[in-house]
Amino acid sequence: MLHPWPSQIALSGVEAPLATAALAWCLVLQPGGRTPAGAIRLGLCMGLACLARTDSVLLCLLVFLGAYAPPLLNRGDNEGRWRLPGLCLAGGSVLVLPWLGWNLAVFGRISQDSARALSSLRHARYFDRNSFADFLGSAPGWLLGWMDALGEMVWLPGWALLSMLLLGLAVAFSAFRHRHPAAPVLVSAVGGVLFVAAVYSFYIWYRQHWYMLSSLMLLSLLAGLLCGLAAE
Repeated sequence: MLHPWPSQIALSGVEAPLATAALAWCLVLQPGGRTPAGAIRLGLCMGLACLARTDSVLLCLLVFLGAYAPPLLNRGDNEGRWRLPGLCLAGGSVLVLPWLGWNLAVFGRISQDSARALSSLRHARYFDRNSFADFLGSAPGWLLGWMDALGEMVWLPGWALLSMLLLGLAVAFSAFRHRHPAAPVLVSAVGGVLFVAAVYSFYIWYRQHWYMLSSLMLLSLLAGLLCGLAAE
């Protein structure tokens, strides 16, 4: 309750705290998603996260893969391997499909226009003056810019934060290979921070500090998990 990183999430006055709370519950429910009731609960929680903020789908995708990649890759159970993932998707669809249908009826597409307008405007202005080669040269700097902004929240320079995340990704995959119980959450958390950073840096090209609050939650979680692994 006194940790300064999560307190920044709770005290922000936008929709991100609601989305972050739902994403945190997705991670809590992820291990229990191996039962039918648990899969439905996980799906409902993912649906709530996506209704709160559309970009929650990035982290929900990783939570879904962390929970269901093993059964989906099990070729020996062709009939049963889609049962739990299907129940999870059904639970989320119950909440999300009405919203997508309303968007389609009102806007003519399943997503609203604000994020698309921002990214399209920035892309058009940039490529009016620059080539794709310029983009490839600039993109790493944009990623470090995102990491610098996120790093300000945790008192680290962007390059140090990115290095720690890449190290954490190696630890996460090692834990996954050794079937450590924390492995799915580790992979989801490290991958989630990097995935969100990549999408905003390489495609959307726009950021506000509240876009980073879900990543701040994941960094807080990672700090605790890595301390626990070191203590083992």
